[in-house]
Amino acid sequence: MTDVAIITGGAGGMGLATARLLAADHHVVLTDINAERLDAAKAELEGHGASVTVTTSDILDSSSLEATVAAAQQKGRVRAMVHTAGISPQMGGPELIARINTVGTINVAQAVLPVAEEGFSLVNVASVSAYMLPGLMIPTRAFRKGAADPEMLVKKIVGRANLARGQESGL
Repeated sequence: MTDVAIITGGAGGMGLATARLLAADHHVVLTDINAERLDAAKAELEGHGASVTVTTSDILDSSSLEATVAAAQQKGRVRAMVHTAGISPQMGGPELIARINTVGTINVAQAVLPVAEEGFSLVNVASVSAYMLPGLMIPTRAFRKGAADPEMLVKKIVGRANLARGQESGL
């Protein structure tokens, strides 16, 4: 049976670089929000002999992630999910960053873990920027309940970000 690796943010950057490596011994399923860039990534990889499927999905939309996982299962045994989709402060404000980088990561894990078998790997690529903040600014207690209440988690993260920026948080 074919081993399959799913890569979020697969249309460029770290996602595409990861796909180049995993394509040596996996069918790769690239997913991203930008269909045009996905098609270009697919063409590049196939030009080097890779077996590739692309799906357009939004990590904030659980149903689109579930469709990506289902498409991957059609190609073989899902052995890995490499989650590289995310944004930086240059790409959006605290709420958008919290939604994409936090809720998106929760959604990715919840979509793929039901199909995980022994030997499966889930790799979340993340920033170290949170480690540059004083510990008091990180809502660590909220993380435990994040999967059950993502909106609460976003609110806590945004509130702390606003405090760090010297703004009223409303919390």
